[in-house]
Amino acid sequence: MVVYKNKWFIINMEHPDTDWLGDADWVVPDDSELGKKIVSYAPNFDLIVKNGKLIDVKKGKITKEELDGIKEDKIAQSKKMLSEWLASHPYLYSDGKYYSCTEEKQSLLNGNLASYERAKAIGVEYPLKWNATTAECTDFSYNDLLALSLSIAAYVAPKVSKQQSIEVQIRNCETVEAVDAIEISYD
Repeated sequence: MVVYKNKWFIINMEHPDTDWLGDADWVVPDDSELGKKIVSYAPNFDLIVKNGKLIDVKKGKITKEELDGIKEDKIAQSKKMLSEWLASHPYLYSDGKYYSCTEEKQSLLNGNLASYERAKAIGVEYPLKWNATTAECTDFSYNDLLALSLSIAAYVAPKVSKQQSIEVQIRNCETVEAVDAIEISYD
């Protein structure tokens, strides 16, 4: 890794631990403790130089905008992890079958119910069908499908509340370390 006084650094796996460009201020072994710190602290680090030699780095201050960006990334991660959790934990309904409870499936299910209600309001027949995971669609009565929809919503609601709580915690953080310390889990 070559390191410059302006805090730029470049890693080139084909030329490790050498100044292959010929203009580096310092050469730091990629797998050294110092090299690992530079990579993990980037882009916010300060160089510690003694007698012209780079001896260490420390975490530098970040701007409010940078912290806000880190927070938004962590919030996006919490939402993605919730989505993944929902996709991998289908709901076991009282009929003994599993039903997908992803955001997309919930939207489709509620759209199906809304379409039925609109059709009924104008006297048009609208068949209600839905499927358990790994099964084909089957007929449902309105009340049965509504009960399934409400059961799924009740199953998902605590997880959504947890994500919202995590999001509030993240937004209240004042340092990167505080953001990093927030653990995201839906189990």
